[in-house]
Amino acid sequence: MQPYWTRTWVVQEVVLGQSVSVWCGDDSVSFDQLFEFLSGPNVQTRPEGSTYMRLIGIRRNDFRRPPKHELDDSLCALLLDFSSTKCKNPLDKVYAILSLEKRHSWQKPIIVDYTIEPADLYLKVMVDRYEATWEEMKDIFPEVVGDSLELPLTGLQQVACKLPDSLRPLVPGRRKDIFEFVIQYLLRK
Repeated sequence: MQPYWTRTWVVQEVVLGQSVSVWCGDDSVSFDQLFEFLSGPNVQTRPEGSTYMRLIGIRRNDFRRPPKHELDDSLCALLLDFSSTKCKNPLDKVYAILSLEKRHSWQKPIIVDYTIEPADLYLKVMVDRYEATWEEMKDIFPEVVGDSLELPLTGLQQVACKLPDSLRPLVPGRRKDIFEFVIQYLLRK
């Protein structure tokens, strides 16, 4: 199996693609047929990358059944599902899957901006998406986002310095919750 299936942008391309074909030389098969085969009971060994292909296929099938999705479509769940995918720019870990997120009407869109630092995107995601995260995921959300963005020590320091200003516009209760969870994450690092 090619490392192609472990690339972050492939997730969006396959899940959102209307008709996806997988080519090997002159031969091709639809992604949906390949997914069905890899999910079958007769596959004895799973080729490298097939785990991602199966996960992408599950997300693809779920995404095509609106309005009732069976899977958690929050940004946290998507980052968790695809946390081990690869990309050159850490910002792409978030940007590549934004279009798969089920955003609530009260949430602002996260604007793709390659001029910002990963620490700034971390704070934006924490402030804009924390409330939409399922209750049982709220305690891991700061870590999932931070690990996805591969924040180095300097990035963690930037988060700590910018955190108070990022939270200032929020209502006190929400400000306190996000502050506590982010500080706990920073202390664990």
